[in-house]
Amino acid sequence: MTTISPPENGFMRKVPQGSKEDDIFYMYGSTAAHIKEETEYVRTIRATLEKIQSQLFKDDLYNKSSQEKDSHTKQNGYSNEDAESFSSRYKRIVEKLKDQDLQILDVHRDNEDLQIKLEATREAGASAIRDATRKLYENYNKKSEQARKCHEEEKQILQVSAEEHQDRLMKSIEKLNDVADKIQEKHSRILELEKLMERMEAVSDIGVIIKELPDAYLR
Repeated sequence: MTTISPPENGFMRKVPQGSKEDDIFYMYGSTAAHIKEETEYVRTIRATLEKIQSQLFKDDLYNKSSQEKDSHTKQNGYSNEDAESFSSRYKRIVEKLKDQDLQILDVHRDNEDLQIKLEATREAGASAIRDATRKLYENYNKKSEQARKCHEEEKQILQVSAEEHQDRLMKSIEKLNDVADKIQEKHSRILELEKLMERMEAVSDIGVIIKELPDAYLR
């Protein structure tokens, strides 16, 4: 609960026990809740003073003679000087309360302006956040699309390169197989010739050997 201390220099002061919202709207030593309490405080003082005035300054006191007035005031424990002094103090208090009312109204207006500015600031901040989020999302989508296209292009290039490399490899394998077949064929011929030479060394009849030669070697 907010505690109100007596006025100082025409301004109410509040013991710092308010909420965070009161701290935000704290202005000229007052908050929105504080100002309401100050207004109630001023109204209470004014009502009390009006009651005192109605008791001390009734119409019949002004219509009676000065002697009756003196007698009446003495019976109630007041003299003319006391009444005049109290009346003077009362007028000063009333003027001070009027000034206080004007100050409170000014603070009300200032707090209303601050509330409007704060709401505008919040809305502007929320709008800025939404715009920033939208831009970030758009940039992300744009970069993501660019990365996807780049990836697709690189994938196609690699795929074409892999197919070309595979074709070259298959052709190279075919050539190697052809070479291997030719080498195997030559190796077989060499083995046959070696066997033939061995038989020529073992057999002295050259005619028989010639007959046994394959046609391919006689050509």
